[in-house]
Formats: sequence, C-alpha cells, structure tokens
Amino acid sequence: MIVRTNIGVAIKYNKLNKIYSISEDGGASWSKLEVFADIKEPICMTSIVNTGDALYYSQPDDYYFKVQMTIAVSRDDGATFDNRKIIYQGASGYSDLGVSYEGDLFLVFENGAVEYDGRITFVRVKAFGD
Repeated sequence: MIVRTNIGVAIKYNKLNKIYSISEDGGASWSKLEVFADIKEPICMTSIVNTGDALYYSQPDDYYFKVQMTIAVSRDDGATFDNRKIIYQGASGYSDLGVSYEGDLFLVFENGAVEYDGRITFVRVKAFGD
C-alpha cells in the first residue's frame, strides 16, 4: 500500500518521499511505514502495480508541484526506482495503473495545459526497464 502524506507533514518536513506499508496476509496486518527513497511526494494520489517481473509506479515527478506524469520501474521489490518514463510533461495529478493480459501498462491520469485536473487521459504503455 502506498500512502499519501498531508500538507501539515510536508510543511514540517519540507521535501518528502512516498511512504508505503506491506501486508503479507491479505490486509489483516501491515508492516511499519517505510520510505521509497527514489519516489518524490508532491502530496498526490499515486499508483503502484506489480506485474510479476517488476513494480511500476505512476506519479507527478516533483516534490512540490503536480507536474510531469511519470512511470518509474523497480526490479528489486521497490528498493530502487531508477528507470523512469515521462508520460506527460505538463500539469498532472492523480493517477491509476493497471496491467493488460499482454503485459502492457494502462495509465489513467489527470492533466491539463494549465491546471493538473483539466481532463482525464488514458494511455497504454509498453512495459520497460529491462
């Protein structure tokens, strides 16, 4: 589970990275919160999906602003997200990821020319990061 931080935390601690928790029993219990050191947190709903071969993570790739919708990939169970693909350079916000039967990624996200929530866009992206 990835966790969205709130504005009070961001003001107190300045730059934030995304935090997460793991359940090994279908959600009955959760691990203590950990930090994804390679993932910036612009206080936004983001998404993560496991394809079996990799973790893919979608987010606006900035500490402070909802801009530059990006998909990052981890091949080491989330220890690092060192391979990124920019999907949209401009204002962008909430996102959600899915996986097709063929292994491609589906991404739906807010974006716009000026505001991050001007429209909703759906894209299909080939898996990457090998």
